Amino acid sequence: MIAKIIPFSNATEFMIWRGNNCSLCKKDYDFENQILHCDIEEAISTARFLGGEIDIDIAERANLPDVNNKCKEFESL
Repeated sequence: MIAKIIPFSNATEFMIWRGNNCSLCKKDYDFENQILHCDIEEAISTARFLGGEIDIDIAERANLPDVNNKCKEFESL
């Protein structure tokens, strides 16, 4: 069984983290072409609808659960 965590205590934490990471990253979701470039963003965004749990390896790559940290795979625009 894969270890899981809930990295955000509420939707506001999720929105703040995503705004400071995914929204400023080269790999952010491409709304124009509807293409997702990052499996971290996919896992975290999907978790919003599935109880909030993500795999521990995704959390470590995203530098969570501290929502003030930058994602380890962040690439500035």
